[in-house]
Amino acid sequence: MVVRFAHCRGSRLSVLRIVSTLTLAGLCFTTMVGRSFGQVATGDVQGTIFTTDPDGTRSAIPGAKVSLRGPGLVQETVADQQAVYHFSGLAPGVYQIEAAAPGLNGSNSVTVSAGAVADTSIELQAALLKESVTVTASAEAPSPAESSDQTTIGHSAIINAPNKSDRIDSLLPLIPGVVRGPDGLINMKGARSSQGGALINSANVTDPATGNAAMTLPIDVVQSVKVVSNPYDPEYGRLTGAVSSVETTTGNFDRFHASVQNLLVRPRKRGGDFIGIESWTPRITLTGPVVKDKIAITQSFEYRFVRTPVYSLPPLDRDTKFESVDSFTQIDANLTTRQSLTASFALYPERLNYLGLNTFAPQPATTDFHQRGYMASIQHRDATGEDSLLVSQFSYKRFDVDLTPNSTGPYQLLLETTTGGFFDRQKRNTYRTEWQETYQFGARGLGSHQFKIGSNFAHSNYNGSLDLLPVSIIGTAGFPTERIGFGPGSRFGVRQNEVAWFAADTWKPFQRLSLDLGLRFD
Repeated sequence: MVVRFAHCRGSRLSVLRIVSTLTLAGLCFTTMVGRSFGQVATGDVQGTIFTTDPDGTRSAIPGAKVSLRGPGLVQETVADQQAVYHFSGLAPGVYQIEAAAPGLNGSNSVTVSAGAVADTSIELQAALLKESVTVTASAEAPSPAESSDQTTIGHSAIINAPNKSDRIDSLLPLIPGVVRGPDGLINMKGARSSQGGALINSANVTDPATGNAAMTLPIDVVQSVKVVSNPYDPEYGRLTGAVSSVETTTGNFDRFHASVQNLLVRPRKRGGDFIGIESWTPRITLTGPVVKDKIAITQSFEYRFVRTPVYSLPPLDRDTKFESVDSFTQIDANLTTRQSLTASFALYPERLNYLGLNTFAPQPATTDFHQRGYMASIQHRDATGEDSLLVSQFSYKRFDVDLTPNSTGPYQLLLETTTGGFFDRQKRNTYRTEWQETYQFGARGLGSHQFKIGSNFAHSNYNGSLDLLPVSIIGTAGFPTERIGFGPGSRFGVRQNEVAWFAADTWKPFQRLSLDLGLRFD
């Protein structure tokens, strides 16, 4: 290409011709360069994101995040509604593809060829769950009255610590010496669950019949959880293990505050289709003033619906169903500058369908476990001095349990399965009325003496019925080989009054030594 310049002094026309010619030359050069670069051959990658159910059925995972990594290249995309992802315009080479969805991940490698589409599907598997708890030292020195055998979980840890089921008993194993046994119950300090104690706001919440903890609360209203590992503490007594003590939060006297959690429903998938609900666990909590700075109210409500499958059974007959309602109402009142009062009411019915469901016991041969209860308590606190306190408390607790079968036929044990209605039919009702008085003196004497005295009166009532029906064992020929009988049903009733008093002293003669002294009478 030749560009000629005409020399015309002061001629605007010549200048315009020169500019036009240069512009045309630049456009031609750019077009030729673009064509030369466009001739580089590339390839594409596409595939499906899926997971495999226990029965071998493939399930697509739409919305999964997919990332592609290669030499000097990183791209990301999201699988569409058909769980298909696509990357285009890739230079030939080897690439690494990673896919992730909530609780799932997977990866694969692929080789891209010029002018070709590589089809690579990725199977997602359950991600490895890693839970950790970081324990840091408090900047504040411990209170002189705090005993070394007490471990407390504060409100921050209760809200933020890993808690799969969002229940109080799931937090207790975070404390050293507290474990969950094979039966699912909490064991403290090596003792069985019935050999420990459970308190909520200083009120006994154990079942009078079994001794196990028999009350639940929405976790949003829990202020602290404490475990006293010394079974000889005179304030509690009658323990061979330890005692767990739960304190609820005080209502907000200034303004209203509400929290809502877990409103989404998790669908149930069986045989490749969505059928019904797998789980739903909403929680709603409201707290605020009734009379500012004088009376505050707290209301918390939690509903739990959870199905748990047994994969060896048919898809629609493999689930146990747990359903419960936990309601907690608390009123806090500042009576005077030295006196305060707390009244609470808790309601906690629950039902477990198909208890004991397994490979050899189908749903008709299992039983339904139904328990219901409520508890009302009122506590009055009077600060008689600068560091002395009188606490008076009255509580009433009701707890009933039923075991009912899912069919009415005779109970039969076969070689590979079980038929008929469950042979054990139970019904029992329990309640406890309790009155407590506790007085804590101010610190005094040589070093630091912390005296505490108290008394307790409790009346318990337990009555019910038990019916054990015959059980037949069926042999290989299909005929009964043995029949087990248990005799007539029984009816029972027990009433009990308990009186106790104690005196305790925590003495710290100097900072590095603490002595716990006490006396208790039951």
